Amino acid sequence: MRPEHWLYTIPLRVRSLFRWAQADQSFALEGYRSGKLTEELVRRISGYGTRIQVDGFLKEHGVYMDYNLEDVDRESETSREFSSR
Repeated sequence: MRPEHWLYTIPLRVRSLFRWAQADQSFALEGYRSGKLTEELVRRISGYGTRIQVDGFLKEHGVYMDYNLEDVDRESETSREFSSR
């Protein structure tokens, strides 16, 4: 292979990786919408490091996290337990 040949293919390879990343995000988004994927799985599939990033990603696409009054009560109780220590 000529040395300049691999230089020519880099943009194509980068575009291909970008398309795979988009496909992963689409898969994760639809999986979360349908209830088949958890927030944690969306984070892993999409490559995000934090829950806040996943929340932003979902909001960007008009999907809001499944968070109800029971979750708020549970987290409030947990918070009170930790703050009393």
